[in-house]
Amino acid sequence: MPTYDYRCTACGEHHRATHSMSAEKPACPACSGTLEQVFLTAPAIAGASSGAGDFGDFGSCSMPGGGCATGTCPFQS
Repeated sequence: MPTYDYRCTACGEHHRATHSMSAEKPACPACSGTLEQVFLTAPAIAGASSGAGDFGDFGSCSMPGGGCATGTCPFQS
């Protein structure tokens, strides 16, 4: 299950919770206030670096336009 970082809008406390993606946000364990999700770091995106082809042979892209912002697919042979 994913782990989420939250900040309470009432007391400002930071909390970490593990729950399914479909579960409702928990209440603040300190004051029962409303929690808002905090994004501490940006997620890593495979293929975003110049070494995108280093992730193995994935064959041809099946996405329109190559599936990449450049219109070409680094995984095509």
